[in-house]
Amino acid sequence: MGSAFASSTDVRGQLREQGVDTLVLAGLSTGGVVLTTLRQAADDDFRLYVLKDATSDPEVHRVLTQKVFPHQAHVIETAELPTLTKTA
Repeated sequence: MGSAFASSTDVRGQLREQGVDTLVLAGLSTGGVVLTTLRQAADDDFRLYVLKDATSDPEVHRVLTQKVFPHQAHVIETAELPTLTKTA
C-alpha cells in the first residue's frame, strides 16, 4: 500500500505552497496508507495527528496507535478535532 505522498502525486508540494503544516490522518488501513503517510509526513516535519477511532484492523491498529504513532504524532479521538482547530 502506498502513501498519500507517493511519487506520482504532488500532494507534498501543494500542501507546502498553501502553508499547510499540520495533517490529521485517518483511514481504513492503519498499517498501510496511514502508517506510510505518517512516516513520510514526519520526515517532512509536518505536525501530525492520528484519529485513533477512525481507522481499522483492531490488533494492528492497537499496536500502531499505542506504541508506534505516539513517537511521531499526537493520537487523538475525532471528538477532539474541534478543540484542535481552535488552538492550531
